[in-house]
Amino acid sequence: MINFLAYVLLSFGLFFVTIGVLGLIRFNNIFQRMHALSVMETLGFFCFFLGLMILAGVSLLALKLFFIFLLMMIIAPTSTHILAMYAKLHEKKAEGEKLSNHL
Repeated sequence: MINFLAYVLLSFGLFFVTIGVLGLIRFNNIFQRMHALSVMETLGFFCFFLGLMILAGVSLLALKLFFIFLLMMIIAPTSTHILAMYAKLHEKKAEGEKLSNHL
């Protein structure tokens, strides 16, 4: 029963990653693409790593997977925010506005 739950979580993770990739292909705007990828990262990786931790059981491997997941949950939203901020600044620069007004 525990293995079945782990495989269901791995399947959900694969589903969210697939939806994120389709969103990356389908959307035209950079901000819409970033939203699709951030959903893929948070939901997909959460389900995927939780399924892997259940399969690993109570072990050092599960602890390592947990720390990798924590690191990903800190780095991924931060990098997405920085990319969105610079994309917005580049958009303002292309319109001819002064960048000092937006910093």
